[in-house]
Amino acid sequence: MSKIEKSTADPIEIYQAKRVQFEAELTQTQRASSRLASARGLVFLLLAAVIWLSLFKTSMAVEWLLIPVTLFGLLVWQHARVNARLQKAQRAQDFYSNRIDHITGDQNGEGQSGTRYIDSAHPYTSDLDIFGTDSLFEYLSCTRTRLGEDTLALWLTHKADPETIALRQNAVRELTNHLEFREELALLDVASDNEFCKKDILQWVAEDYPLQQWQRIVAAILGVLALFALGAWALGFGRWPLLLIITLEIPLYLSCIGPIKKMTRQADSVNRTLANLTRVLTAIENKQFKSALLKQRIDELQFNQSSASLQVGKLYSLLEKLHQCFKNQLLMPFALLFGVPIQLAFTLNQWRNHTGPHLEHVLDSIGQIEALTSLATYGFEHPQNTYPVVSTTTEPVFTATALSHPLIPAAQRVPNDIHLSARQQLVMVSGSNMSGKSTLLRSIGIAAVMASCGAPVQAKHLELSSFTIGCAMRAQDSLKDGASLFYAVISRIKCVVDLAETRTPVLFLLDEILQGTNSHDRLIGAKGVIHQLLEHNAVGLVTTHDLALTQLVDSLGGKGTNVHFEDHFLDNEIRFDYKVRPGIIQKSNGLALMRMIGLRVDDD
Repeated sequence: MSKIEKSTADPIEIYQAKRVQFEAELTQTQRASSRLASARGLVFLLLAAVIWLSLFKTSMAVEWLLIPVTLFGLLVWQHARVNARLQKAQRAQDFYSNRIDHITGDQNGEGQSGTRYIDSAHPYTSDLDIFGTDSLFEYLSCTRTRLGEDTLALWLTHKADPETIALRQNAVRELTNHLEFREELALLDVASDNEFCKKDILQWVAEDYPLQQWQRIVAAILGVLALFALGAWALGFGRWPLLLIITLEIPLYLSCIGPIKKMTRQADSVNRTLANLTRVLTAIENKQFKSALLKQRIDELQFNQSSASLQVGKLYSLLEKLHQCFKNQLLMPFALLFGVPIQLAFTLNQWRNHTGPHLEHVLDSIGQIEALTSLATYGFEHPQNTYPVVSTTTEPVFTATALSHPLIPAAQRVPNDIHLSARQQLVMVSGSNMSGKSTLLRSIGIAAVMASCGAPVQAKHLELSSFTIGCAMRAQDSLKDGASLFYAVISRIKCVVDLAETRTPVLFLLDEILQGTNSHDRLIGAKGVIHQLLEHNAVGLVTTHDLALTQLVDSLGGKGTNVHFEDHFLDNEIRFDYKVRPGIIQKSNGLALMRMIGLRVDDD
């Protein structure tokens, strides 16, 4: 497969070839599973016959039972292995079918929608549909753990400096050509861990559980004595030694049961995902990469002369055993009698003290590698995309050629060029309803967000600064908070202005600026807002239906320009070409749209 792992190859053809490969494997393993099921049935009948002949008819020696029992056990073991391969082949077939649908636009994404990350107060995520159903996060995410989701969400919501972006780009480029590695992660049998949160396990590691060494020593001595006492009772020497030991163990447990139960209770919240992390770590560690970021993250998985998967697996095993000591009703009396919970608690404390401090680096590495893998999958599936050039100068710049929105199906995308710089800080966009103004703003915002993540973007060329993005595109009134639409709009715009005043490069995207008020106040207010933004070296776009606002560009001394979208009627339908044109729109389509849906509109 490595011979076709090229970013310039057709991803659909590669995925189709992989799907055919796993379809054949699925058919083969299904046949093998059926044969083994039949063999198990025959051996079971043989076992039943031998039991009948040996135990009831006494015509065969009991020792003959070993043959069918052993054979049945071997068949069960082999059947389990074949079924594991069967499930993996089924997951692979479904995975590649879904990825093909994803590319062709029949399906949005494999990952979670990321609704937990929705924050209406964030300066751009709600406006740009970063999270939620049919969002950018859902489109990009191929992560297998909550750690990967959290990291990808973090990258989508926080800007990165040019050096970090360059490191991410190199890592994404390398992972784009590692289809087998991405496949290995995608096909892991990993259960959902949506409730897992990194801070929970780090808090558990940092928690103080006051246990003293004498408790462990006494528990070990009493545990050994309990074993002898139990044996003595079984041999007929009486139960009083055993009762004495149990009596001595009661105050011992009273002295340490609090910390142990606390440890068990808090461990329950993190233990569910440790098995997942072990599988993911096994797939990741010991992989050889060339990019600096990936090498650094792989190095983070080797510590204390052991691998991270081994250490996390050990933690999972210890927590599971401690859990069973109190939840398994059959094992609990014996575990308590032999002091097992105390010994496990001390072993867990040792793990926490020696390995725990490094765990945060391990979790960060898992999250980053998974996030990079998601971006690499996007890059592999969109070989026509380009990696942006991130400017290291202090001058703001956003220059895009053939830019479009990645979530729009390829057949419907209409690319446009856009240029913003210190010399041209403002692009005023006019146009009729549904002509493409808002989509243009979202295309620009999405490109800036993906560039900051280190991902390729839907454009032929993009050069940009490392921007802080500020949007006012989707303000809503609130009956609960008693806020009108206009108040929501100006509050959002105030947030954008505040960002610009922090002196970080700001890219502002203001859709239908100051909607909800009269044209007189809108004109005066828009002038004040835009001048304030430009004074702080911010650059961006403003859309409007109010043609009076387009005259504002004339007062900017060449630092702004007007562009517009057009529409035309054909066969009593409004048609749009979604192409940006220079200048100011000369007509509107509001009345035409009203008439088209059947509303009565008089010209006078």
